[in-house]
Amino acid sequence: MMKKLCIAIVCIALSITAVSSALAAPDNGNKAANNPTVVAYYPTGIHAIPTDPVTYVTGTDLVTMRGDSGQIEAWYTGTDGHGIHSVWNLSKDGTCPASMVLIVNAYPTWGSYLTPGASYCVQNNTF
Repeated sequence: MMKKLCIAIVCIALSITAVSSALAAPDNGNKAANNPTVVAYYPTGIHAIPTDPVTYVTGTDLVTMRGDSGQIEAWYTGTDGHGIHSVWNLSKDGTCPASMVLIVNAYPTWGSYLTPGASYCVQNNTF
């Protein structure tokens, strides 16, 4: 009896975790619709990833802006479930650290929400 109870508790906990993970996913349409920092949300399509050279993924793209800082965050989730999180920071002098990708004059090619005439330093992380 105790073994069945433990198994039942574990199953319930795993079910709750699975639902919670789905609701927190960056490609969750409800999250995009109810988040005031979202500046763009593309539930499907081909998206360019700011790598050197540029990478393309098919899936979702959720883009948020961090206040008035000019910082942009993008979550690209591929149809295979893997994703890339990009953090876009304004470049102060037109250069970036070696670990980042420089995007010169990003507006409007990379997004209408970017600062016109500005260059960005982009850091990519996989998830």
